[in-house]
Amino acid sequence: MKRKIFFLLVWIVSISAKAQDNFSSGLLPGINVSIGLTDRFILSNKIESRQVILEKLSEDMSYKFVLMDVSSVLSFRTSANTRINGGYLIRIVDDRTLHRFIQQFNLVNNLDRMRLAHRFALDQTIGKDLPMEFRTRYRISLEKPLSGEKADPKEFYLKLSNEYLWVVQNKNSDVEIRFISLLGYTANTKNKIEAGFDYRFNEFLLSTSDHDLWINITWYVAL
Repeated sequence: MKRKIFFLLVWIVSISAKAQDNFSSGLLPGINVSIGLTDRFILSNKIESRQVILEKLSEDMSYKFVLMDVSSVLSFRTSANTRINGGYLIRIVDDRTLHRFIQQFNLVNNLDRMRLAHRFALDQTIGKDLPMEFRTRYRISLEKPLSGEKADPKEFYLKLSNEYLWVVQNKNSDVEIRFISLLGYTANTKNKIEAGFDYRFNEFLLSTSDHDLWINITWYVAL
């Protein structure tokens, strides 16, 4: 498994390095605080920022704060394996504020020593003097403990995910694909942290495309 992860990361970096298109890399830190309201309702609040360190391989490294997202998502457990979610996100980028409305359906299958999850989502983004942006999303993710049957406190786990997005804005459409590889650590029943690589590319059907490689670090807190 570790060898497969290594080759996956090498493949991602090699694609980014060979790309003659737009490339950027940086940090994607965040904190997610979830509050159990009832047995079926959970409110998740997240703050995440995007910080560019490198733009185009031929240029020097330079730091640039890109944006900040603040979101709240209410989750309702419809069964042991399914949830429906609805939420709101506010994005602050440069001197502009964007508003996003989120709808999701999650399906989780507990397999032998691993968990396979599917997420189907829609969102709509609006901003002043901007046409509304519509996105459909599908994500498949696999979570596996590195020891034991599940990730108990003081243990590590691996999370791999692949996501596809279709974006429509003002009669223009685009496809974005994401590959995410994270190493998680369960500190205790209330705290865990995940860190790894988040690779994204879009406009790959055009003559120029965008490639982004982020170092993703997220702290999860359960209240």
